Amino acid sequence: MDDGLFVRLITQFEPVHILMKMTEMIFSPLCKLAAIKYEAPLHDD
Repeated sequence: MDDGLFVRLITQFEPVHILMKMTEMIFSPLCKLAAIKYEAPLHDD
């Protein structure tokens, strides 16, 4: 495997990886908040 191809693969996929991390950081707290919000009425008989 030549270095040029490897570098191209990394530069192609690195932004995707960063985007996924950022999305995770944004959505993880949102999902937890949503879970708390939607679970609260269920436990409140």
